[in-house]
Amino acid sequence: MIHSLHLDQIKFNTNFASVAVFSVFVVLFLILGIWQINRAIEKQHLENQFQKFDMLSPDHPYSLKELSPTEFQSVSLDGYFDFESAWFLKNQVIRGEYGYDALVPFVTRDKISVLVNLGWITGHPSRNPSTEQLLALMNQKGLLNTSNFSVNRTTIEGKFRAPLNLPFVDNLYAGEPMATDSYTISPTTSILEITPTSFPYQNLLSNWYIQISPQDSHALRTHWQVSNMPPSKHIGYAIQWFAMAITVFIAFTLTQSNFSQWWHNEFHGHFR
Repeated sequence: MIHSLHLDQIKFNTNFASVAVFSVFVVLFLILGIWQINRAIEKQHLENQFQKFDMLSPDHPYSLKELSPTEFQSVSLDGYFDFESAWFLKNQVIRGEYGYDALVPFVTRDKISVLVNLGWITGHPSRNPSTEQLLALMNQKGLLNTSNFSVNRTTIEGKFRAPLNLPFVDNLYAGEPMATDSYTISPTTSILEITPTSFPYQNLLSNWYIQISPQDSHALRTHWQVSNMPPSKHIGYAIQWFAMAITVFIAFTLTQSNFSQWWHNEFHGHFR
């Protein structure tokens, strides 16, 4: 007959070092699990925001100063692209092809500018892209008068996106020096991965950029997604971390108490 084990019968034979090690791992796994849950909530909020604005018509303000942008808010702007100043986001691999995202300032009617991610262009890790490559693609679309960019006035549509707050990532660099006011930029200065409070460009809206609509005539090869990982995957990772915390706790109980000995005695006594 197997007898029940009361909590007051469990005796621990342990020391500070083993308790500290097991506690660190349990706390670490719990923190990682909670962090994944929070990330899932954030990603779900982004998906809800996207669905909300995807059903609305784009705002068409005269000035960007009239807006207080929200993530995924659709907007239609009048102005022109300054293709003399372009940045390229590195390490954009799509279906096995290496390339860059091209980001170009769009100057609105009130002379406020915003970076617009036009999409993906092919490239090579050992060769930097250039504004000439970008201009050639735009010329193929028949969209440019290269003698004076300001006469290429047009209307664009896209969605506002907030720059990511990942200051340890430095992978955006200037393809060409600034054409005016002798602005300079380090080849490793990040733009999308940190909040760009001091862009090397005049009157640039620094807290937001725009992902161009795939249907826009200026769009290159777009690969937009709401986030790089769905909420369900974060939930899956959270479950794994919590399971590891439980596993460590069980391992601690079995190795540092008399529970396993009790089980061994009761199990063998029952089948004797």
